[in-house]
Amino acid sequence: MKAAVSLPDPLFQAADELAKRLGMSRSELFVAAIRAFLRGHPQQARPVEAPPQGRGSLAALAAELAREPKPFRDLTPEERLARLRRLRGAGRGLLSGSDEFARRKQEEIEIEERKFGR
Repeated sequence: MKAAVSLPDPLFQAADELAKRLGMSRSELFVAAIRAFLRGHPQQARPVEAPPQGRGSLAALAAELAREPKPFRDLTPEERLARLRRLRGAGRGLLSGSDEFARRKQEEIEIEERKFGR
């Protein structure tokens, strides 16, 4: 898998120098660094820093939702509705249909509530 990432120049230069000293490629160094980082962090929802100011409401919403400990499927109907209300209108103008997506999800919840008598 190939991925493009943006790094601050000083960090990139330090990584490049370390890779040369260790006799490995940058890719090998980055793979080793990410593996070491992941070993030190359990597989659970991890807090995500809020994006820098000015990056937009969609990025801020993504960071907020990433901090939510419960997956959508484990939420109560009330919690689902509250989360969907936060999504409504997010990214307006960037992607089409966020309102439509939220409306359809809300309809699915209402159908589920009627089906299971909640």
